[in-house]
Amino acid sequence: MSRSVQWSLISALVGLLAFSSVACDVAKFGAGTQVKVMKRASKGFDKEKDPVLAERALYGNLKMMEALMEVIPENADLQFIAGKAFVGAAAGFIETKIDAISDEDNPKRKEMVARAVDFYERGMKYSLKWIELEHYPGFGRIINQGDLNLLKQALKKMDKDAAPGLFWLANAWSGTIRLQLDNMKKILELPRPAAIMERVIELDETYYHGGAHVFFGGMYSMKAKSMGGDPDKAKQHFDRAWEIGKGKVLLAKFFKARFYAVAIQNRELFTKLLNEVISAPPGLSADNRLLNELMKAKARIWLKRADDLF
Repeated sequence: MSRSVQWSLISALVGLLAFSSVACDVAKFGAGTQVKVMKRASKGFDKEKDPVLAERALYGNLKMMEALMEVIPENADLQFIAGKAFVGAAAGFIETKIDAISDEDNPKRKEMVARAVDFYERGMKYSLKWIELEHYPGFGRIINQGDLNLLKQALKKMDKDAAPGLFWLANAWSGTIRLQLDNMKKILELPRPAAIMERVIELDETYYHGGAHVFFGGMYSMKAKSMGGDPDKAKQHFDRAWEIGKGKVLLAKFFKARFYAVAIQNRELFTKLLNEVISAPPGLSADNRLLNELMKAKARIWLKRADDLF
């Protein structure tokens, strides 16, 4: 082979590699741009008034997010958006369908429980990845060790900017536990997401309409007194979340009915709160229209299921 031919082949190879590198950079740039659009567009999703339309749109977006992770796996914004979206899909849509089926042995219900657990696990994975990228490399190893004191020490090293990711991580984790109460190993994990939520309250109790307070309202309501349950503390947390939401977000009111009113076996309060959720005006909070509509849907389901609880 002549030197000129060899040089031509080498030049072609170098050119091909350069093109491949440029193509890769272009793909990453395009994926990064798409994430920026998703981040800005999320507020429009929160304003959606039709839960059915929102649900149909969400599932396709979830898979798109995971596809983008193949191109930009270290993009922190993408990890955060995906973590929040998977938790939202499980809690807002799948669990609402689960609630509508009272028979725990129903095959369809079991199928949806499995799907919700899978979504929560993905939400946990992506929220944890965001925390590791932005705030605490190796945090996953710490939470998996099961040492509560070590976890609390790590949490103390995080500042207010970490609160959003910690919130969705704890929400996802507790979701996997709540749907597997027949698994003692999962139940024993609860102190860890609870510790994470405690840190969220310390860092920013107002995040997601006081959602960390709603978490503890539910936890203190659901536990037996012998296991640390405390209806009075539950009420304080629900009322604080309602205050933070300025009475415009129905999250705290629905869960106060669903858990606190049930814990104290006050059917009158249960009915009153759920009817208030259902009758709340559509324009109560334009920026949180979808969340409020989902709370109304849940309220209608549980109002019909009152005899199951009292």
